[in-house]
Amino acid sequence: MTAAAKGNFAGRLVERLGPGSCLIDAATGRTIRPEDLPRLIAAYGFSLTSAGLREGDRLLIGCSLSLSSALVYLGA
Repeated sequence: MTAAAKGNFAGRLVERLGPGSCLIDAATGRTIRPEDLPRLIAAYGFSLTSAGLREGDRLLIGCSLSLSSALVYLGA
């Protein structure tokens, strides 16, 4: 396990994904492959830090049952 993965839930999740694991939006059928997931999580995390959030800040995420909500949660 990498140092980054030890420090956060998303990192541990990504390391545990197997080759057949996907994040699937049941409503739309959109699928995110495991090799795309780290980049997308990082992009959502970057958008939060770009907005001025820093480690230790508190964040309230209004979630719907969507891939965007799952990715922003993992990015946080």
